[in-house]
Parts: sequence; structure tokens; C-alpha cells
Amino acid sequence: MIKKLDCRHGWFQLLFGIIFCISGFAQTGIDINKDAVDTYVYYRKIDADDGLPSNEVYNIFQDRTGYIWVSTDRGLVRYDGVDMKVFNKQKGLPDNVVFEVFEDADGWLWVESMSGKMSYIKNDSVFLLDANQDHLSLTFNMTNNYNICEDDSNRIWFGYGNGGAKFTSYDKKLKKIKTHNVKSDSLNINLAVQNFDNGQYVYSLSNMANAHDSVKHLDPYVSINEQSKWRHYRLNIDNQTGIGGIVERISKDLYAIGVYSRELHLLRIDKGKEPDKTYRFPNRICAIDYDKYLNCLWVGVLSEGVFKIPLDSTSAITRYFKGESITGTMIDEEGAYWFGTVGNGMLYCPDISFSFYFNNQNNNQNATNTFLIECGEAL
Repeated sequence: MIKKLDCRHGWFQLLFGIIFCISGFAQTGIDINKDAVDTYVYYRKIDADDGLPSNEVYNIFQDRTGYIWVSTDRGLVRYDGVDMKVFNKQKGLPDNVVFEVFEDADGWLWVESMSGKMSYIKNDSVFLLDANQDHLSLTFNMTNNYNICEDDSNRIWFGYGNGGAKFTSYDKKLKKIKTHNVKSDSLNINLAVQNFDNGQYVYSLSNMANAHDSVKHLDPYVSINEQSKWRHYRLNIDNQTGIGGIVERISKDLYAIGVYSRELHLLRIDKGKEPDKTYRFPNRICAIDYDKYLNCLWVGVLSEGVFKIPLDSTSAITRYFKGESITGTMIDEEGAYWFGTVGNGMLYCPDISFSFYFNNQNNNQNATNTFLIECGEAL
């Protein structure tokens, strides 16, 4: 069985500047720079020297047949562990810059590219969405990113923000695209749609109009819709002039919310309307990936590596690949970890549990360094 992380990536917005100016952090929260332990693992770098068309990797995905798909700024790569096949504009893609892919129940691989045009790969051939013009009229916006999912009727859903709250769904049999308006009292909404427990759930990160004021204040909110009912949760962020980010659903009542103020909020909606934990990062968040096998979050950060955030209260926060810009994390069917980077291709770790780090006692440069090795369970 293929092991896939549930993930949300913010690299599209980061690349094109939907990073709103935020000059301060929340006054409370966990400072990752102080709490994280730098950890080292054995890894192999796979880059342009190995056949990648570019070292700028936005996403890594494994399909049901075992192929690794790598999204880059110079095409989509299919990798079998030895050979690489590149799908690009010459092979039929709308453009070369590919951000993510989604595999549906029929094995079609849907490709999200920079132009906003949708395409899919079927039987090793590229096909453009026949309703692309209708889709493009709704989605072509340089501040727009959309995610893709599939419902029980095999319709493909696209969620995005484009000056309003809308979805589109594509019927593969009828070859028709349909627009779905979402009634919400939010402004500047960025929508995502996800199937969870056989139901459709919608969530967004947005500025919301304050219903208690005659003037509409743009306060930072995450809005969650279940069974056509919106629930809004204000984020405690200082000096907020705008908002954009990533929402990752971990379980029925737990959400991880990454915003471009370099903060990660854990929101438990069954415990009230305020996030119960906030983590502050030294740079902007590129990706959030939930790892159900280790029950943790992998948070890729621009120029700061990837942070492993345990969801229990006993394990330490650790950081891997300090200095790298990590764009996502994927676990393959053999349990190996793959990390995408900007500038260094992919980092492949056959065994993430075998790690080592230096424990600098008292955080003093003159203190004794202790070499620790971790195998399997945490020390």
C-alpha cells in the first residue's frame, strides 16, 4: 500500500507574492529557533546531474503503481528509481511550470500548472481539459492557487479564491464543468476542498467582515464549512494587514494552519474558537504535511529546512536540512522519506528513524558537545 502524506503546499502563493506584509509575531507561542533540535540523517541528493530538468522542486508524489512524480519549474518528471521521463510543454502540458499533481480513482493524474489551465496524464499521454476555457475564466489569477479532490461520483473538484467564494466541479463522463458558489460572510477568501470521512469539507483562510461593526474590518480568520454551515475562528496575529496561507486537516476536530506571518497554528475546533498552540518560525512556511505514521507535522520553511512537530506532548521538536528551502515531504511505499527543495533537487532518506544530533549543553559555545544517535523510538 502506498503511503502518502496528507498535505497542503503554499509554494505557488510564495512564488508569486501572495505573501502579505506582516511586521510582527503574536506575543505568545513556541519559538521554534529556541526549541528545535537540529537533527541529521543519512540522505542521497537527486538533482539535475541525475536527470531532473531542474533543481527547483515544488512537489513530490507517488502514484498507485509506484512511480515517483516530481513537479519542477521545467516540467513534470516520472521517476522509477533509475530512469526519468519528463513531461513538459513539448509533450503536451499547458506550460513547463508544474506545482502539484492529483491522482483520481481511475488513475488519471491531474496536473496543476502556472497558467491555470488544467491537464491530465492518462496512459502515458497528456490531455488538456476540454472545458479549460470555462475553468480558466474562473481560475486564471496570479494570486490564485487551487487544490483538487474527487467525490464519490468521480467528479473532480477545484477549490480556489478569485475575488469571491467559488468552486468548480468537472464531470468526466459528461465532459462538462460546473460552477458552485459558496455563501460565506468572508472577504478575500482562499478556498480549499477536501473529502474526509466520505463527506465534503470546505475550509478557507481569509479576511472576514466584522458583522458587529458598521465598518468592515479585515481581521484574520480561518473559516471551516461542514454540512453547509460556516464556523469562523479568529487567528491571534499582530500587525496583520492581510492574510494568505495553508490549511491542513489532521482529524475531524484538529487543523494545522500556516500563515505567511511565519506562524503555525494548531486549532482544535472542539475546544473553543482560539488556536490552542502557536509555533513561530524564522522564515516563511512553504508546506505543511501531516504524517499519520509518526503522528507529526512536517513543516517546510524557506531557507530553514524542515521541522518535525510532534502532535503528542512528549517528543521534542526537531529540524532537518538546516539552510534548505523545503517545499514538501512524501513517504514512499517502502517507508523512505523524500523532501523537495528549491535549488538542490530532491533529498531521499531511506530511514528517517536513524538520526543523530549534537546536544550542546547549556547552549554555550564552550560547553561540551554530546554526540547522540537515535534509532527507531525517540530517546
